[in-house]
Order: sequence, then structure tokens, then C-alpha cells
Amino acid sequence: MPGIHIECEETACLICGADNPRQLFEMTDRLCHVPGVYRIVRCRHCGHVYMNPRPVKESVKDCYPSDYGPYQPTGTEAGSESSVSTEKQEQHDLSRTPWYLSRWARAIPGLRAFYYWLTDSKSELIPTRAEVSCSERTPQGLELGCSHGRFLDKLLSQGWQASGVELSDQAAAIARGNGHHVITGTLESAHFEEEQFDAVFSWMVIEHLVEPRSELTEIRRILKPSGLLLFSIPNSGCWEPCFFRSYWYAYEVPRHLNYFTTRSIRRLLKECGFETVKIIHQRNVLYLIASVGLFLREATPFHTIGNRLVQFTDNPTMWPQILLAPIAKLLAWFRQGGRITIVARRNR
Repeated sequence: MPGIHIECEETACLICGADNPRQLFEMTDRLCHVPGVYRIVRCRHCGHVYMNPRPVKESVKDCYPSDYGPYQPTGTEAGSESSVSTEKQEQHDLSRTPWYLSRWARAIPGLRAFYYWLTDSKSELIPTRAEVSCSERTPQGLELGCSHGRFLDKLLSQGWQASGVELSDQAAAIARGNGHHVITGTLESAHFEEEQFDAVFSWMVIEHLVEPRSELTEIRRILKPSGLLLFSIPNSGCWEPCFFRSYWYAYEVPRHLNYFTTRSIRRLLKECGFETVKIIHQRNVLYLIASVGLFLREATPFHTIGNRLVQFTDNPTMWPQILLAPIAKLLAWFRQGGRITIVARRNR
């Protein structure tokens, strides 16, 4: 990426405000190869891990090249017509009917339910109308970092009115082409009305933010009283960063700026006016696989296995996920999964 320069600035600890961190290691961007050497530090006071210096706001967009994995369209996302849920689409396309919807699979009692139980990672949740106190009207939902609108499709299919905010011009254009109301930019630049939404969703976004406190404060402003914030983040409190060190996939400099534990995210939410309802340890091993891939890519540069493992994270296929599901569930049971999903309610 010639000509790209990421301007960075020193920052204090997001959680406690202390400004005397200990350096853990320096690293380069192993995923997108954005130029620069970036430093991961740990706060000496509260233990929070973060990137320091961090990119200034004006440089954030340059950290995301056009080939960034989550921005790549898959399946019908690249088309101009609205995407329907995968299951519904496959039911109407016999040539693509998955095995768990085939006639022989339907004839086996409980097989389909077992498949969904086995593969449900608990990574994306949609609350019921009762949970958002919205039984007599259509609930209003907003997704931050909506990319091509795949999750917006899910909201619409469950009776929500859905909107999105997306930083990437390319991804936002695809989402709008699929019929979604998506604003290109940031939550701050979108200027939503006060108490406009019943729920705000933010999947793997909070760790990217330069100023998470101001973002959470703005989310609280646009949520209705007792509205819900549902989001996911990497789990810096699990075993993976201790084992993989700088090869941990979730460090992802210079795009990931803060690395939360369950303790630090609870504290941040409380200080921003939220009550933590629950924290769910996701049932997936994507970061584990990708971290192994990053190591093998450098240790065995003449083999493709490392690249294939890293690419699996952006586009996981069915059978490997099924085979790895027991490991994922076991790690989640021990609260050692690489990702967590948080449900928080706005305090009145």
C-alpha cells in the first residue's frame, strides 16, 4: 500500500485514565499490510491492554483497504436485489438445498435441531419484542458497522424496522443496493434523534473505535428508555493472547485499538450509563484457527496452509465448523472463547 501513512497519537488508558503503560510488544499489520510499526501496551494501574500510539481520526479510514475481509461481498450480497435469509433462499433453490434441509435429513427426528444447536455460535442475538418493551408497534433497530447488510436482513425477517451505519463507501453502497437504509459515515456524523431506537447492534465494532466512551454515550442518547445495546468484541481475558502473543489474530493492528476483558467492558458500560444484562462466551474458534494461520504463514512461507487458515475466518465453511463445534462449546463453557457477546440495557 504505497503512499499510505497512518498518523498516530499517544493516548491514556481508556478504562482508568492512567498514562504510564508497559509495552508488551511491537508488531506490523499481518492481515492487510498497512504500513507502520504499532505498539501494544498494558496499563500499569488497571491492566487494560490497548494500542498506543493509536491512529488519529483522520487516518482511521486509511487503515481499511478495499480488500479488507469483512468488506468483501459473499453470495447475494453483491447483487442489487434484497437478500433474504439463507435458509429461506435455499429452500426455494433446489440446486443449493443444504443437507440439513434435504428429505432424508428431515426424516431423522431431531437432526435439524441438533445441527442448529451444534453450529449456533451465539455471536448475533435479536431480542424479542417483550425484551425491548415493544409489543404494540414495530421495533426500531440500528446496526453500527453493518457492512453489506446481512444482519439487517435478519432484523427485517423478524419484524424489525432496520437501519445501518457503515464507514466503507463500497460496503454501504452494496447494502443500499440490497434495499437497506444505510448511512455512510460514523454514528456521530449520522445525527440520529434522541431516543429513536429500541435496540442498537454492534458486532465486532467497539474494539475499532478511537473514542469508545463518546460512542457509547451517543448510543445511550439515541436509545429509548430501557433500550438494549447488543454487541460483540474479542475476549482479551481468554487464554489465546497469552499463548499466541503477537500472533493473536484479534490484535489486528492498526484497526483494533482496545482489547477488553469481561471486567473492563463491564466497568466501561457502567460509567457510560448502561447496566450489563449478560455476557455470553461465543461458541467459535475462529480466532484460534486464524492465529495458528498467522504463525504458519510466517514460519512456512512457501506453503499455503497458513493463508488458508487465515482466510477461513472471513468465510468459514460448514463442515469444518461442525467438526470444531465440540471444541468451541467446551471453551465457551470454561469462559475461554476468543469472542464474547454482551447485552446491556440503558439506565433510565
